[in-house]
This record gives sequence, C-alpha cells and structure tokens, in this order.
Amino acid sequence: MGETLATLLTTGFAISLPLSIFFPLYRIIAPVCAVLLLLQNRYGNGLIRFPGPFGATLTNFWRVRWVYQNGDKRPTIVGLHNEYGDVVRLGPKSLSFANPDAIEQIYGANAGMPKSKWYMAFEAHGKGEHKANIFSTRDIHWHARYRELVQYGFHIDHFGKKEGEIDDLIKRLLQIMDEKVGKPLDLPLTLQYFTFDAGGVFAFSRTYGFLREKLDIDGIIASVRSGSMHLNRLAQAPIFQMFMDQNPLAKYFGFVAPPMEFAKKYLPNDRIDKQLSQPPAKPQHYDILDAYISANQTNPGIVSRNEVVDLGLMVVVPASEAVRTAISVLVWQMLQNPAALVKLQTEIDATFKDRNAIPSWKVCSTQMPYLDACVKETFRIHSSTGFMLERVVPSGGAVICGEYVPAGTVVGCLQWVIHRHKPTFGEDIETFRPERWLEASKEQRAQMEEYLCPFGFGSRMCLGKDIGLFETYKMAATLFNRYKIKLQSPQKDMHITWGNIVSVDFEACLERR
Repeated sequence: MGETLATLLTTGFAISLPLSIFFPLYRIIAPVCAVLLLLQNRYGNGLIRFPGPFGATLTNFWRVRWVYQNGDKRPTIVGLHNEYGDVVRLGPKSLSFANPDAIEQIYGANAGMPKSKWYMAFEAHGKGEHKANIFSTRDIHWHARYRELVQYGFHIDHFGKKEGEIDDLIKRLLQIMDEKVGKPLDLPLTLQYFTFDAGGVFAFSRTYGFLREKLDIDGIIASVRSGSMHLNRLAQAPIFQMFMDQNPLAKYFGFVAPPMEFAKKYLPNDRIDKQLSQPPAKPQHYDILDAYISANQTNPGIVSRNEVVDLGLMVVVPASEAVRTAISVLVWQMLQNPAALVKLQTEIDATFKDRNAIPSWKVCSTQMPYLDACVKETFRIHSSTGFMLERVVPSGGAVICGEYVPAGTVVGCLQWVIHRHKPTFGEDIETFRPERWLEASKEQRAQMEEYLCPFGFGSRMCLGKDIGLFETYKMAATLFNRYKIKLQSPQKDMHITWGNIVSVDFEACLERR
C-alpha cells in the first residue's frame, strides 16, 4: 500500500493507517490539545480565585508581549494592583503581592523559597559552560555561605577607607562639568563615567578610565543598557533562553556577552595571581577584591577563582547603572519640585561654606536630615530595579498575607508596587514629597524605612547597598553645593528606559554658584 504512514501493532495484528485519515485527525487533535493546555494553565494550578488579566491566566506569552511592546512592567503592574487589589495573577503560575507584609513571608530567612527559573537569564555562559553566580543561584545554602564569606568587603567600615580616592574621582568629574558650564550636558551619562570608575576603585583599587577619556569605553555603557532590555524580555519566558543565550551553539562557539568581555578585559589578573599564591593575610587594599581573595583562600569550594573573576561583572557593571540612575532621578525630582530644592539648598548652605567642598559621607549621612529625606523619597518613587523578585513556593504550599498558595507557584513583590502602599506611605504616593519622612511619627517612619526596599529584600538584598548609598549621598550634596542646575528642556519629561534596571536620560544646564 503506497500511502502507508505507520504500522501499529495492537493485539498482535498489523494495521496500516492511510495519510488521508491521519491528517484530518491531526488538524483536530492539535487545536484540542492547545485548548486543553490553556484550560489546564487557567484552572489546573489552584490559582483561579486570584484576579488578574484573562490572558495572564492562560500563558506567559502575555507577559512577553507586554514587555516587547512597551518594555515597561512598572506602570502595568502598579495599574493591575490598583485594578485588582493586593494579589494579582500575572501568569498561569505567578502571583504578585502588593502588601508589604508579604515581604517577610516570601523573602524572610525562614520562608525557604528559592529563586525561580527567571534568574537563569543572568547566569554566565561560555564555551561549554553554564554557571550560576551569587545573583542568579537558586541554591539557598550556597548563597548564604558565599555571602557570609565576602560581605565584609561591601561594608562601610571596609570600603570607607577608599573615600579619599573617591573624592579624587569626584574632583575629575567636577572638572568635566565645569567645562560644560552654560552648555547642554548629558548629566546621567556623565555621572556614569564617575560610577564606573568609582566601582573600579571599590572593587579593584583602580579606575577604568572613563573620567580620563570622557567617553564610553568599549561602548560598555550602551551595551549595559541594551543588555538590560534584552534580559528583561528574555526572562519573561525561560524557554526562550534555550534558543538564545543558552542554546548549545552559542555555548559551544564561546559567545561572550559584551559586559562579561569588558569585566574580564579589565580584571587585575597579575594582582589576583600574586595574592592567591601567598598565604592568607590581612586586607591590603581595603577593596572588595581583598574579601574575595581571602574567601577563595579559605573556602575555594564556595568562592572559586571563577567567582573572583566574576566580581567585575556582578558588582561594577550593574552598580554603575543603578547608582547613576539614583543620583540622576534625585536631581531631576529636585528640579521638578522647587520648594523641596530650596529646602535642600538651605540645608547644604548651612552645612558647607565652601562651594568647592566635597562633602564627607559622615556629614551627609548623619548631619543632613533633609538630604536624607530626599534620598529616601527618591528611592521610594523611582526604584532602579524594574522586575519582580521571583521566588517559588516550596512543597506543602505557603500562606502569604492570609492566602494559601500552592507549591510550585511563582510569587514575589515589585518595589514600585510596595513603595506605593498607601497605608504605609500615605495617600499622595505619586507625589515626590521628602517631608513625609520628617513629619511622620517615630513609629510611622520606622515602618516606612522597614518597607523601603530599593536594594531588594531579605537575605538576598544587594550586597552593594552601602556603596550605592555612599555614592548617592555624596554626589547629591556635591552637585547642589557647587552648581545651580536647570533642565535644558524643562517642558520635556525625562526619558526612561525600562529594562531590568530602570534607567533615565535628560540634559541639564549647569551654572557655578
């Protein structure tokens, strides 16, 4: 028989099916299977009682479409919570929580919820290599031990000894800005020259040369921006990673993303080799590399040489973008709120008599309450993190904010949502108002500070938190002490790039005070 498709053996008899029968059946079976899968996604995960967009209950491609079309998750999720309430279903097996009480229940040390597959997008890829890092790992115990070994390198008592070197970088930055007085200045980009070089000092006790060259070295700033958008899209459906960053051909031929190539190119390998060949010693440079080398010498099974090599990629590259964003948003918000700017300027003028002074971290962080309020309000209204920090409910399920959530469900909070919780932060949540931090009662302020989480939640909070605060406070005080700042185009809103880091761009015009 010429039209034989296959021979099926059933009960000992050979049966031949003609193609003319098989194809009509296939046309029926495929749509039926697709419908059954969608129904399983909507009804079969124990989440049907939670509200959310209809498309999100059927497939994760709803999230992919929304990110590719808009690149913007923040207003979408904030808007969904405004529409549906404290718990919103964002996917067949995904829930977003708006109540700050969920933070401890999801991210607390005793919650026992590992990261989701979403973080696979941030794992390192090389020739035949696929490796987790401190950010992407889903191994709770490995992460806890790793963090314990290296965290002292990120503490102000350790890196604070680098303040003199950071002040030297600020002087170089101010020279660049002085040259642009009266002219349009891409303020966020210029600040990133500083944050990249400062990251190099904190990590390796040397700069990358951005302030010296006054340009985007190797195009890394542009690469970080585009990479942030790419990962933002890729992470929405982990299956996509098999066909892109993590596909076998890319790994075999040794594809290396530009940020990783940049980090390895400027790594101080001679110093690493020298220190690793010597017995463990006290810190020599008071940088983060000291902490990593010490950890490798005492616990190479936890902090291997690969982790030392990844230091530039995991610390310097993302931190430069996040800190630049924080400082830039603070400046922009102050220029949009003249009354707040006058109050900040008054405090600065009362604290520093020399317009050329570079304020110390200690003074900025302990003697300037209005600056402190402005920084906190900046972090509240514009978090640099643009994604929900996903966790997976362990076996047995969990109760979150009084709701039972089945095992295997992806849950999380988005800082943009948490920071707009009206019972915590007030009714005027969309208004930049530093006074909320000064007018609040002691109890209210403590609660706001507890739920202000621009650097993440719980045990997975960003290690670089102190460094980010250090740079933000010093640069904000320095800029407004030295310059009158105006927007080059006051009628234009700042341009926002919605990636995993929510970056901003605008032009300013400076005038010496």
